[in-house]
Amino acid sequence: MTLVGRVRPLMRAILLLASLLLMVLSIIGWMRSRSIADRISRTYASGVHERSWGFTHTNGLLFLYYFHREFTPFVTLVGDQRLGDVGIMQLLRVRTLLGRAQPGVQRNYWQSDSTGTKTSLIMIGLPYWLLVLLFGIAPVWWAIGWDRRRIGRCRAAGCCTRCGYDLRASPDRCPECGAISGASR
Repeated sequence: MTLVGRVRPLMRAILLLASLLLMVLSIIGWMRSRSIADRISRTYASGVHERSWGFTHTNGLLFLYYFHREFTPFVTLVGDQRLGDVGIMQLLRVRTLLGRAQPGVQRNYWQSDSTGTKTSLIMIGLPYWLLVLLFGIAPVWWAIGWDRRRIGRCRAAGCCTRCGYDLRASPDRCPECGAISGASR
């Protein structure tokens, strides 16, 4: 067996397990979003830039976002002028899809001359049912083909496709369950 022949089934198994895990995590997130509005974000502030990315969910919707705020070099920053995680979340709730809890893609850009800031925001809102559906395709496909693969393995080994009994001694009919062999049909 070649290297490609050994790697391909392993890659299929890894992708199947990853898809199954993502489907289960999507179901858990969906149920959790009905009662708790979580968020995971990371904010970076350096020099004249403040960047934040993360996700939050509420009411069965998952929101992915990227926030970028740039200060002009002519404005001297005071420590409390940066929004930080709490300020960014308040801004997201007021000015975006998250405030209306609607799925979709939104790109906002606004500028404030008084504070000397340019702000851009990209937000994607996805319903959890869509994620469950997408991540569930591979596990369902695998489960549907399970019986077909089992029958093929039994036929290749010379066994009964119904009970798995070895049919080398009686190829016409299975002595265990009475099923007629596929070879004599």
